[in-house]
Amino acid sequence: MMSRLVTVAVVCCLVGGFLGSPVLAGPDKAKDHKKEHRDKANRDHSPKDRQAALEKQKDRFEEIHAKRLAKLNRIRELAVEKGNDEMVAKVDRMIEKQHRKHAKKMGGLKKRLEKAAQMKDKAGKGHKDHDLEAKKGKGNKEHKQNKAKRGKKDYDDD
Repeated sequence: MMSRLVTVAVVCCLVGGFLGSPVLAGPDKAKDHKKEHRDKANRDHSPKDRQAALEKQKDRFEEIHAKRLAKLNRIRELAVEKGNDEMVAKVDRMIEKQHRKHAKKMGGLKKRLEKAAQMKDKAGKGHKDHDLEAKKGKGNKEHKQNKAKRGKKDYDDD
């Protein structure tokens, strides 16, 4: 009787511990955990780093595409030499499929690269414009005007 209670207690503790982990707690909690992790990773990278990573990914995709096409073209050459028309047709379909797949991937990557470039430009311009406004003294004046509109006081005005 006593050993059965101990076994039940141990099992309850283990299950309770496992359920605390985001992966085993349920699909919603796991998705939230993944989203938090992805958001944190995106915040930690500067736009310049993001664009460099995307360029590297683009180069890798191009390399993979070239290797796959080389293999398929070699298979096609061998099939033509042997006179296997069925295999030639099959390889031709595979080559077309590879081109479509590559175009789709590169289209999505191109959009992400453009977005990263825009973010890089915004980040660079934002800091420069802010510095110029601060040098001219406009930034502080606009800040005070905005606070006045909202009905808040500046401590410097007292």
